[in-house]
Amino acid sequence: MRFFNKKEKISIDELPVEQNENEEADIDTVQEEMFHKDYLIAANPSKRKQFVEGCCSQIIEAEKRIEEVKQEYRYINSYISDVRIIDGLQPQQRVLVENEAKRIIVFHNDREEYGRSKSKISYRQYNQIVENEEEMKKLIKVLEADEEYCGKVRTDMRYLEGEKMGLKMEHNELELRLEAMTKLGKISLLALAVLLFAIWVYYYRTGMDVANMLYAVVALGIVLVIIIFTIHQNSLKELKYNEARMNRAISLLNKIKLKYVNVASRLEYMYDKYEIKSSRQLVKIWNEYVKEEKNREIYKKTSEKLLESEEKLVVILGQYGVKDAEIWLSETDALVDRNRLKELEQKLEKRRDRIKATLDYNMDVVEKSKASIKELIMRNKRYAREIMDIVDSYHIE
Repeated sequence: MRFFNKKEKISIDELPVEQNENEEADIDTVQEEMFHKDYLIAANPSKRKQFVEGCCSQIIEAEKRIEEVKQEYRYINSYISDVRIIDGLQPQQRVLVENEAKRIIVFHNDREEYGRSKSKISYRQYNQIVENEEEMKKLIKVLEADEEYCGKVRTDMRYLEGEKMGLKMEHNELELRLEAMTKLGKISLLALAVLLFAIWVYYYRTGMDVANMLYAVVALGIVLVIIIFTIHQNSLKELKYNEARMNRAISLLNKIKLKYVNVASRLEYMYDKYEIKSSRQLVKIWNEYVKEEKNREIYKKTSEKLLESEEKLVVILGQYGVKDAEIWLSETDALVDRNRLKELEQKLEKRRDRIKATLDYNMDVVEKSKASIKELIMRNKRYAREIMDIVDSYHIE
C-alpha cells in the first residue's frame, strides 16, 4: 500500500500562474456517486474489481499525461525566460540584435518576392514545419484521429449524461412507489382493524352470526397483502437494477471524461502551436510547404545569405544568455518591435496557464483515484488484500 503514504511532488520549476478552472473536469461528482452505493460495489466481486481497475487505469493514464505536460511546461518556461532576457538587453546590445534581425527580415522578403510571392503560409508556420518535417505526416494523422475521437466522445457523453438523468428520474419514481406501498399497507391494516372492531361491536350488540363477515374481511386482507407485497418486491428489484445501471453509466463517464480532457487539451495545444483551427488546415499548410520546397533550390544564394545572418543572430543571442536562440529565427518581428515582444510574452504565459491547468487536472485525478481506492479499503477492510492485489498488478506506487 505504498502509494497511500507517498507524498506527490511536482519536479519542475513552476512560476506562479492562475488556475484555469474551465479545463478541470468534474470528477468529484461521479466518484462520490459511486460511493453513494458503496455497499453494492463492496459486496459484488465483479463490481469491486471493475471499480478498482477503473481507478488504476485513470491513475496510469493521468501519470503518463503528467510526464508529457511537464516537458511542455519546461519548454514554455524556458521560452518565457528568453523573452525576458531579450526585453532587458542594454541599448548597445539591442542595436546589434535588431540590426541582425532586420537583415534577416530583408533577406527573407527578397526571397519572398522571387520565390514565395504567392505563398499561403506564414514564415513562422514555414519554420515550424521545417522543425517537425519528419513527423508532420504522422502528426496530421494523429490530429485527424484526435478530432474524430473527440467528435464521437462528445456524442457518447451526451448520450451517457442523458441516460444518467433518465436513471435518476426512474430511481426517484421507484422510491416514491415504495413509499406509497408502505403507506398503503399501513392504511390497509388500519382499515382492516376498524372493520374487525366494527364486526365485534355488531356481534356484541346483536349476538348474530358474523362468521361470513369475518371470512370476507380476512379474504380482503389476504388479497391486499398479496397485491402490496408483490408490487413492493417488484419495485425493490427494479430499484437494484436501476442502481446497477447507474453505476455502470457513471463508471463509463469517468473513463471517457479523463481521456477526452487529455485529447482535447492536446488538440488545443497543437492548434495554438501551428495557428490552425483544424487538421484540414494543417494539411493545406503542409501541401503548400511541399510545393515551396521544390522551388527552394532556385533561390539558393539568397537562402545562403539568410542562413549566414540567422547563424550570426543565434551566436549573438547565445552570448547574451538566450538558451534557445534558434526559436527566434521565426520571431524576428518581435526582436525589432518591443510591443510584439510583449504580446509574445503574454501569449506564452496564457499557453503556460493552459498547460498548468492540464497538469493540475491530471494530478488531481491521480490523488482522487488513489483516495477512492483507499476509502473503499477503509470501508471494507475484509477485501483489502484482494483490492491491493489488483492495484499491485498495475504496478502503481
